[in-house]
Amino acid sequence: MITARDYSPSRTRPILLAPADQPCIRIAPGVAFVVLENLGLESTRGGSASCIVGRATELALKGVVVRYDGEGSAIDVADSRVEMIQTAFVGRTRAPVVKLSGSL
Repeated sequence: MITARDYSPSRTRPILLAPADQPCIRIAPGVAFVVLENLGLESTRGGSASCIVGRATELALKGVVVRYDGEGSAIDVADSRVEMIQTAFVGRTRAPVVKLSGSL
């Protein structure tokens, strides 16, 4: 679980900034459950890498803001269950900003 306390994500205050051509968060195979809460994630030079990537997991996003600029999707999570509460995606890409398969 990643939680930021007393933090309000804004455009000028991301809490996690991805390196160029790398995801902000990569969920490793075999991780059963991930919670991201009250975070600001930013990938301004995403290239082909999505900001959040993973497969076969359960992912909860609560109060998360994701800003993405690249060729991939802001989130690309496959064969997973995803829960989103008060979560926003701001993307500049030709791909779908949110790419999910599994259940929502």
